[in-house]
Amino acid sequence: MDDHKPHPQFVRGLQAGLRYWQVQTQDESDASIRRLDAERHNLYRLVQYGQAVPELWLDTAVLALNAFYLVERKGYWLEWIPILEQAVTQWAQDDWRLQV
Repeated sequence: MDDHKPHPQFVRGLQAGLRYWQVQTQDESDASIRRLDAERHNLYRLVQYGQAVPELWLDTAVLALNAFYLVERKGYWLEWIPILEQAVTQWAQDDWRLQV
């Protein structure tokens, strides 16, 4: 057994969190951005954890893309760019969906 693989229950919890926040980040209204702003560190952490699990890369990429409006409106580029740089270097280069 590979000790470096996360427990399946942890992976399911991450996937549920990613999908929940994908829905929450679809609304680009000012009120939604204010709510998301209070949770931004949790969003960042979820994206970072999702980067570590290959089967969650696509869900993680969707959340990262959806969170763009929060980052853009609030000017959180210094926090967000290192997270995206890490994702780009980790994700499979042959998957065109992740490259986009």
